[in-house]
Amino acid sequence: MTFQKNFPDGIDLEHRYQALFNRPHDAIFMLDMGLRVLDCNSCAADLLGAGTPQAMIGRSIYDFIYPNLEMPSRYWLEQLLDHGTTGSFEYVLHRRDGEKRVLDMCMDLLPVPGQAYGYIQWLARDTEPRRLQHEELIQKLLQNIAHDSRTPISIIKSSLYLLHRKLGETSPHLDHLQMIDLQTNRIHRMMENAMIYARLAAGQVEFSLMPIDLAWLADLVIKEMVDRFQSKALQIEQTHQPLPPVPMDGSYLKIVLEHLLLNACEFTPTGGSVRVQTARGKDYAIIRVMDTGIGMAPEARLKLFQPFYKGDESRSSGGNGLGLPIVRAIIEAHRGTVEIHSVPGEGTVIALTLPLEQAS
Repeated sequence: MTFQKNFPDGIDLEHRYQALFNRPHDAIFMLDMGLRVLDCNSCAADLLGAGTPQAMIGRSIYDFIYPNLEMPSRYWLEQLLDHGTTGSFEYVLHRRDGEKRVLDMCMDLLPVPGQAYGYIQWLARDTEPRRLQHEELIQKLLQNIAHDSRTPISIIKSSLYLLHRKLGETSPHLDHLQMIDLQTNRIHRMMENAMIYARLAAGQVEFSLMPIDLAWLADLVIKEMVDRFQSKALQIEQTHQPLPPVPMDGSYLKIVLEHLLLNACEFTPTGGSVRVQTARGKDYAIIRVMDTGIGMAPEARLKLFQPFYKGDESRSSGGNGLGLPIVRAIIEAHRGTVEIHSVPGEGTVIALTLPLEQAS
């Protein structure tokens, strides 16, 4: 330990902070009131990309980070002087080398006897490892739930089929059986989405690339969903420019189109229209799904690709909020992009780009 020499004799820090500085997962800084580093541990140097603690001694923390407008140093100092601590809060730290870290952090004021001001103790922990661990647990949970639900769902559907045959088409209970079947299928789709998303997020999907005719695939998906569009009197249109076959995993691209058309159907009022368009860019193919639906506000668009985000649930059919995260994961795995343009009350356009040639 070297930090004792940086402080006046009136502060006995050796025993008080010996254990603290040896904590392997916490970044510990000792700062003066000008936010210059008096000492720090190795975890702190790693956090700010300084290499070693010695490289930070005597330098301002702003030699290593950009001030964050959400939590500027003036606010920190006011909190410290008024209350002796900032309390625990989340802080997005931007390093000078361009890296970004999300921290759980706290600052405490250490008074010096006989002096108006003291020194600052800054504790911070990078939340990225915890976030990754949390995501891994969520993925495993989703996989287990989706996998284990297959057997009971299959039993329910088989039993419904047998009941339907036994009771016949004239049974007064037929409506109830059809409702059970409808909701069972809905649960089955949500479980399958959970399984697909978990596998995509964990990198467990091996795509089988082959040339795909986008116009043919779009037409296939539309024909399979025609009953849904007719139930809401939606007009479905297609326009296709000449395109060479696109190297894709056709089964997963079909999932993408199904999700986009389901969303368009759900959020377009009765009597509206949905259009699917394919076109060619310079070295990429474009797929657009356009609707005359309710649209969405800019703040909602920023969250659309977050897993489980469902926006205004009062206007949702109750999915599990994994459709668009699945779409983006599949398209980006094929080196493509997803863009969303939407105006509240006017409709939404989702545009996909896919390279006409995939890297080997």
